[in-house]
Amino acid sequence: MCVFLNRVGIKPDHISFLGVLFLIPVIIFFDSAPIIVIASLLLYVCMDGLDGALARNTGTASQAGALLDIVCDQLGMVVVATLYSGYGYADGWVCSCYIAAYLSMIVFAVVQNHYGIQMQFIFRSKYFCYCLYIVIALTPWGNIASLILMAFSIMHIISALQSFLRIRKYFLNGIK
Repeated sequence: MCVFLNRVGIKPDHISFLGVLFLIPVIIFFDSAPIIVIASLLLYVCMDGLDGALARNTGTASQAGALLDIVCDQLGMVVVATLYSGYGYADGWVCSCYIAAYLSMIVFAVVQNHYGIQMQFIFRSKYFCYCLYIVIALTPWGNIASLILMAFSIMHIISALQSFLRIRKYFLNGIK
């Protein structure tokens, strides 16, 4: 697949932006066409994995591309969690807490990676956040979103705190 994409001139950044375009049907059809939303999220997730693979395969990986990849990859989680709140599937404050905790965890993980600080286990719940949509849209258990997102938030807050403490220790030890 990567060889084909490279031959036709498709760059990793193109794949990242294409992934973001798959979020448009998610926004438009979130409350009315679950099959379209599920298919769009699946394509978005595929693009999430394909852009980095293409960059590594073609030797075009760069810090600028990695930054674009991180932003595009996290945008889906922000969109879906915001839509949970907007359509009343989860409490707004829970969704806000989830988004803040998740993004804080990701930012600290990026900083740890940049400085070569040993990483702890990081649970990236964004895919579970997308799968939660299937439960909400296709089953009668749609009222569990707030509870699940709050549990994820607590895990991400703990992870972000662990990362913060590791980063702080790194700088207190005078290693720069």
